[in-house]
Amino acid sequence: MMISGTMILVDYFIESRMPNLLADLILEKAGTVMWATILMSIFAGFISAFIDNVATVLMVAPVGLPTFFLLIMVAALIASSFIPDAPSLINGIICCSLALLLMFIQAVRTGNPERAFSAVRNLDYETLGLLLGLFVVIGGLTEVGVIHDFADFIVKTGSRSIFLLYSVIVWGSVLISAFVDNIPYVATMLPVLTLVTESLGIEPYLLYFGLLSGATLGGNMTPIGASANIAAVGLLKKEGYEVSFPTFMRIGVPYTLTAVLVGYLYFWFIWA
Repeated sequence: MMISGTMILVDYFIESRMPNLLADLILEKAGTVMWATILMSIFAGFISAFIDNVATVLMVAPVGLPTFFLLIMVAALIASSFIPDAPSLINGIICCSLALLLMFIQAVRTGNPERAFSAVRNLDYETLGLLLGLFVVIGGLTEVGVIHDFADFIVKTGSRSIFLLYSVIVWGSVLISAFVDNIPYVATMLPVLTLVTESLGIEPYLLYFGLLSGATLGGNMTPIGASANIAAVGLLKKEGYEVSFPTFMRIGVPYTLTAVLVGYLYFWFIWA
C-alpha cells in the first residue's frame, strides 16, 4: 500500500517539473557529479532516518500541488514513526489516502479524470509484483523455520566468546540480509539474542547493535537484499537503464563491506 501510494504521488510530482528544477539547483550548487552524489546521499540519509527506505528512494530519485502533497506525506510518515505501537498498515494508509485525494483534486481542477487513470497505469507493476513475491517467499521461509534455524546456527557458532559471538552475528547478518529481507530476520533474532545475553549475564546492547548494523547494511550488497534496492532498480529500468546483478554488486559489495567494517569496529569499542 505504501509503495503504491507513493508511486502515484511521485508520478504527479514528476509531471509538475519540480524534480527538474531541484536537479538543476543541486547541480548548480554542487558543481561536480561527485558533490551532487554526496549531497543527494546526505539528503536521502536524513529522510530515511525517519521514514521507510522504499518511500525515500521513490521520493528522492525523481529529483506546485504535487510537491505540497509529497511534503505532507513526508511529514505524516515522520510523525507516524514516533507513534508507539502504531498499526503496521499506517504508512500504507497514509500514502494511499494522499494519493487518492490528490487524484480527486486534480481531476476536479482540470475536469479530466483520465489523468487519474493514467497515474494508476504508470505504476511500476513489475517492481510491485517482485516485492510482493519476495515478501511471500520470506514469509514462507519464516513460517517453516528456515530463518530461525539460521539464527540458532549463528548463535551456537559464536557462543564460545563475546567477541566471536558479536563477530558471527554481524557478518552472519550481512550474509543473510544480502538475500533475505532484514525485517523478519531481525524480528527472529532479537528474542534469541535476548535469551543468549540473559544466560551469559551480559548487557544485550552490543549484540543488538551488531545485529542492526549487519542486517540493515548487509542488504546493500545485492539488488534483492532490500526493498529499496528493488524499487531503485525498477526506477532505473523504467528509464531505460538495465542494472544486472553483477553490476550492482560491483558497487554494493565494497560499499557494504566498508560500511559494516566501520560500524563493526565502532560498536565493539563503544559497547564492549
